[in-house]
Amino acid sequence: MLSTSFVNMYQRREELNIYKWHPELVLISRCPYTFEGFLNLPKICNIHGKTVIKMKLVVPFYPNLDDINVYFTENFRRSFKNDFQELLENSLQNESSLHSFLNQLKEYFLQQVKKDCAHYKCITNESTDHISLKNRLNELRELLHNTSEIKVSSDSDMKNIKLTGNGISIIVQNKEGNMWKIVNSEIPNILDNKSIENTPLSLNRICNIFMIKLESLKRVWNELEEIDSECWVIDPVKPKPHQLYRRIYLSDSLSLMMTLDLSYLSSVPNVKLVGCESEVLKYRENLSDRIQLWDCEYSLLHNLYLLLNINEFPQAPEKASEDENVGIISDEECCICFEKECENQLPNIICNNTRCRKNFHSICLRQWLESANGKITAFDQIHGECPHCHEKIVCSRN
Repeated sequence: MLSTSFVNMYQRREELNIYKWHPELVLISRCPYTFEGFLNLPKICNIHGKTVIKMKLVVPFYPNLDDINVYFTENFRRSFKNDFQELLENSLQNESSLHSFLNQLKEYFLQQVKKDCAHYKCITNESTDHISLKNRLNELRELLHNTSEIKVSSDSDMKNIKLTGNGISIIVQNKEGNMWKIVNSEIPNILDNKSIENTPLSLNRICNIFMIKLESLKRVWNELEEIDSECWVIDPVKPKPHQLYRRIYLSDSLSLMMTLDLSYLSSVPNVKLVGCESEVLKYRENLSDRIQLWDCEYSLLHNLYLLLNINEFPQAPEKASEDENVGIISDEECCICFEKECENQLPNIICNNTRCRKNFHSICLRQWLESANGKITAFDQIHGECPHCHEKIVCSRN
């Protein structure tokens, strides 16, 4: 009976032979031993290039070939000649190692390709992915050579590419040949032209569009940095480049939400008041009247001063810690779900009762009121009782 150390040594030698002579057939599991990848045939003439056969082998008693299972692609299986299955079974019986079995297969395939290349055209078709992989690799090399400021990463087959610059990313997916499509972007409306939104583009063109958008965001980032330094920004807590919104503290029961997009340089951004309904109503009319003063030639901060008719914004206390809970100031949890964030939003409704001042996500409060007894619905608003103090509270139905 063979010792364990001898068997291990034999297994290792077999693995080394496969790595050496079949480098594109990869060991993906040792329980059971499973190899997957490509079996390469040499170039046999100037007309026919290297043929690649995709296959998978499961060898439960490796290195013994008993009960081995050999899998090929559907197209390849349909191309088998009548004698192939018999040859496969005979080879498994006669060959003592996986390495020699693979060599026997390669010899058989090579003879068939020489005799009748047309019949085995589908084998060559299996190399399409292999060729496409090389083409994508060449595209990436060219991209990296030309755009050093953009970081590039990809999945294993390079069909999905992630481009990152200044902390902002887009993901592109290969569609056909050297054509790609943007499938995910942290920049809103990255493709201005709606006609090309669903049209695959070359990787270089997408990268150029991406770089142009990043350049156009420089002023936005500079002005948001000014907002962050001059205002008490309560959301996002630690702004990232792709977060083109700011929620600015105005009082314990009121804040201003400003959301930008790439058109903000030529139009008024989305600005709204968030907080206690009575406070919002008090300032909303004044805000609507002064929005006409917005001038895109001015900075964001200057326009906000004009909009709110103030000279400066309240500042965060120097000793305020992130763990302190002082109402809306420190992003207090919603009194219903006990979470700070819900669908990427902080609590945006505060109870009018000065002795309560509990915070709620609008979606949480809306669901609570809809299920409560004695609720009243009028003019797209739900009237009911605060879940905490039972005073009157109102929430929009939308």
